[in-house]
Amino acid sequence: SSSSDREPSPLVLKALSSPTPARNLLETGELRERFEAIDTSGDGSLDEEELMVVLKDMGADVHPSIVTNLIALADDDGNGTIEWPEFEKIFKVLASMEELGLMG
Repeated sequence: SSSSDREPSPLVLKALSSPTPARNLLETGELRERFEAIDTSGDGSLDEEELMVVLKDMGADVHPSIVTNLIALADDDGNGTIEWPEFEKIFKVLASMEELGLMG
């Protein structure tokens, strides 16, 4: 596997160190910590690239087109990025997908 051009901060690495089911993240409140760790720009929202990092680090092998669709579904304000309430909504969908065995 090729290494990324962009080194994540130690905080991001710590936050993402273990693949965790979406349901657990929602229940423990850890999801908010991960959101803040991955929001490298610090603007309170995640773009497509940042969201892809979250999913990969959870162990979800998700095609970029799925990420685009998740953003389109959850992006209530239509600005092309995901704010915290929208991010939480995505993870509720992912938790359902996990339970149905749709996450690989």
